Amino acid sequence: MTRQTLSGQWLTGIISSMLFLLVSLPARGDDAPDPLNSFLTGLDTLESGFTQTLIGTKGNVLEEAAGVLRMQNPGKFYWGYQSPYVQSIITNGKTLWIYDEDLEQVTIRDVSATINTTPAAILSGSEDLHAHYIVKNLGVIEGINMYELQPRNSENQFHSIHIGFHGDKLFLMVMYDNLGQITRVNFKNPVRNVAVDAGSFEFAVPNNVDIIVDRQTNPAP
Repeated sequence: MTRQTLSGQWLTGIISSMLFLLVSLPARGDDAPDPLNSFLTGLDTLESGFTQTLIGTKGNVLEEAAGVLRMQNPGKFYWGYQSPYVQSIITNGKTLWIYDEDLEQVTIRDVSATINTTPAAILSGSEDLHAHYIVKNLGVIEGINMYELQPRNSENQFHSIHIGFHGDKLFLMVMYDNLGQITRVNFKNPVRNVAVDAGSFEFAVPNNVDIIVDRQTNPAP
C-alpha cells in the first residue's frame, strides 16, 4: 500500500468521515446519557494523537501510521502523519493541501471539488447527521460505547463506520469500505475545545517542491 493510495482513500473517505464530528448533532429526545450526542454538542475544536491501521481483505495489515490531528469548526482540519513517513493534509475550509515531505510534492485542491459529492456536505453545520446516516447505538462492547453509522447514500465509499467512546472521550473510528478493507483509527489523549493555532489550517508551499494543482479552474497556488 503506497502513500498515494492511502491519500486517495483518505480524501474520499476519511475526510468525509472525520470532519462530520464537527457538526453539532441535535439531541434525539432520549433522557439517557448518549456519549455521541454529548461529544458532538458544542464541539468547537479537537486535538488528538492517533494511530491508523489499514487492514486488507484477508485480515492482513497493509499499512500502519501515526500522527496528530487538529480540527476546528467549521470545516478546518489538519491531519499530520509523523511515521512511517511525514505527510500533512490541511484544509482551511476552502483549499486543501496534501504535502508529502519525503517526496517533496504538494497537491492543491478545492475542498468543494473534493467532498461536496460525499456526505461531507453536511459540514456546513446546517444539516442533521441523521439525514445522511442511519445511526445505531451498539451498546457497550469491551468497555467501549460503540455506534454504527450506515450511509444513506449507496455510493458512499464506506458501507459502515463504527465510532467508539471510552467514557466521554473519543476512542476509535473503524471504517469498512466497499472493497472489503478496514481503516482503524485509534485516538490518543483527545482534547476538545482547546485553543488551536490558526496557522495549523493554512499552508505555505515550500520552495523547490513539485506542485500539482487539481482545481476546477486551476488558479495559482
